Amino acid sequence: MTPKKKILTLAAVVVVLAAAFWYGGNAPGLQGWQISSPSQSAASSGPCSSGSSLADLESASTQPDTSSLDFPAPDQSPSQSSPETDASASAPQAPEDPKADTPPASSSSPSASLSSGDSSVPQETDPEPVSLTCTISIRCDPVLEHMDWLDPDKAELIPADGVILAETQASFQEGETVFDLLQRLTRQEGIHMEASFTPGYNSSYVEGIDNLYEFDCGQQSGWLYRVNGSSPGYSSSQYVLSDGDRVEWLYTCDLGQDVGAAQ
Repeated sequence: MTPKKKILTLAAVVVVLAAAFWYGGNAPGLQGWQISSPSQSAASSGPCSSGSSLADLESASTQPDTSSLDFPAPDQSPSQSSPETDASASAPQAPEDPKADTPPASSSSPSASLSSGDSSVPQETDPEPVSLTCTISIRCDPVLEHMDWLDPDKAELIPADGVILAETQASFQEGETVFDLLQRLTRQEGIHMEASFTPGYNSSYVEGIDNLYEFDCGQQSGWLYRVNGSSPGYSSSQYVLSDGDRVEWLYTCDLGQDVGAAQ
C-alpha cells in the first residue's frame, strides 16, 4: 500500500471513531450539551458553548445548593426581622427605680442632734458661782495717839480720822484668802500696798499700806489683821474667807496691845 493510501485510511478511521464518540453514547454531555446551574440557565438558555472549560464545570458542580436552607435572603431589609425580635423590640421597658441611684441618707450622729438645739436633751451648763460677801476696813488711828513716835516724813500721810479705807462690803470667790481680798481691794481703790512672800512658810507678810510701813511709828509698830474681832495668829495668805466675815486691817504701835489684838 502506498503512503497516500495509508494516510487516507488513517484519516477515515479517525473520522469514524470521532463520529462514534459523539453520537454513540446516551450521556447528555456526550451529545453536545451540559447541565448548568439555575443562575447560569438564567443567563443563557442555550447549550454550553464549545469554549467552556473543565474548571468552570467543576466549580459549578461543587457549589452547594442553598435554596432549601432557612437563611434569609441577602437583600432582606431590617424591617423583615423575625416576630420574636419585633416583639422584644416593641415591648415597653420597665421604668427605672428612682431610688436606685439615690445614695442612702447618712444617719445623724448624736452630737449633731444635740448641736441642733433639741430642747428635749438637757444642755450642760457651768454652775453659777456662789456669791459670797464680807466686809473689810483699813485703819491706822492708834498712830494719832503716838504722833511723837512717827517718822516726821510720814506725818502728812496720816488721815485726820485715821481711816484709810472705811468698812466696805466686798464679794469674793470660794477659796480666796484675807490677803487675796486685801490685794484686790487696794488695787481697786488705788491704795498703795507692799508685801513680801516667804516660800519656806508659804506665807505673805504685809509690809506697808498707803506708804505707812512697819517701824514708822516705833520699834513695835506694824500691820496686823483681825477677823470677826480676833487675831488668827498666822499669815493672812493662809486664812480662807467665809461668807459674812468682818475683816479689819490695823496699824499697831505696841505689838497689838493698843488695838486689842493681843487679848
